Amino acid sequence: MDQPTTPPVTTVQFCKLRIENKLFYSSEQDVVIDFGLKDNPVFKENDAIIQATLKVTEYYTLVDALNYMSSIGWEVVLAIPVPLHKGSLNVEFIMKMQFNTPN
Repeated sequence: MDQPTTPPVTTVQFCKLRIENKLFYSSEQDVVIDFGLKDNPVFKENDAIIQATLKVTEYYTLVDALNYMSSIGWEVVLAIPVPLHKGSLNVEFIMKMQFNTPN
């Protein structure tokens, strides 16, 4: 007799996407991603999506980075302006996605 199948357990995980201006007069920006703990078991079990997410650092504009993150399933939860010197700002985005959890 077949065992009843248990639906996968999911959990919401967060990351921080930071957009930094490269140069004062440049439209290009650095995109930095932070997943928190390096040994998060949820991220280890979902390595393919993590590797896809890391590709966001190849983008140079805020809109490109956010569109890419959205296309692979991340959602913006909060945008945080981070004041820098001389009135400029960096922006940090807290983003979330549902992941399958290890059993």
